[in-house]
Amino acid sequence: EELVATETLKFLQGEDESFHGSGREDIDALMVGNGRPFILEIKNPKKRTVDLQKLEEKINIYANGTIRVSKLRFTTKDEIARLKSAAFRKTYHVTIQAEKPIKKEKLKEAAQLLQGTTIQQKTPSRVAHRRADKVRSRKIYRCTVDSVEETIARIILETESGTYVKELISGDNSRTTPNLSDLLGISCRVTELNVLDVKGE
Repeated sequence: EELVATETLKFLQGEDESFHGSGREDIDALMVGNGRPFILEIKNPKKRTVDLQKLEEKINIYANGTIRVSKLRFTTKDEIARLKSAAFRKTYHVTIQAEKPIKKEKLKEAAQLLQGTTIQQKTPSRVAHRRADKVRSRKIYRCTVDSVEETIARIILETESGTYVKELISGDNSRTTPNLSDLLGISCRVTELNVLDVKGE
């Protein structure tokens, strides 16, 4: 938000802004692939006719490789409501660290069991202090094995919006069921989480 809004406010000579994004990730997750849709609302702009290509360039220079924006266009308030209510499926590339070496065939079996399953997730213990403690049902559309090297594995996951991926892997003391750790019989955790795709736009 800060990287996108700073230059935009200057460019449009606005008073303030609101950032509307499609979902959110943990601070340590990277958004790769084609990125995700967002809307930046500028309050009381003095300039209303702008070259969006030029604004794109200014934002990308200012961000200096931290983020990159593309395909900027004007939008309406109706789209803000649609963006905020949309449930976008997401595809992740997940790197997993296990306590013991993982057998590739066993991981493939576990991935097959998760694929097409609806999991039950209690609010993760790591966010329980700021979120209501409830059980959410989330669909796992795809789970495939990318690679396995001793205790490190990489998988591709496509999940329903709002899935807690780290807990799907660790189990979070059985707060997420089923989970990969239980299916493997080995304690696992996520060490790297990249969002490859946000579907629906």
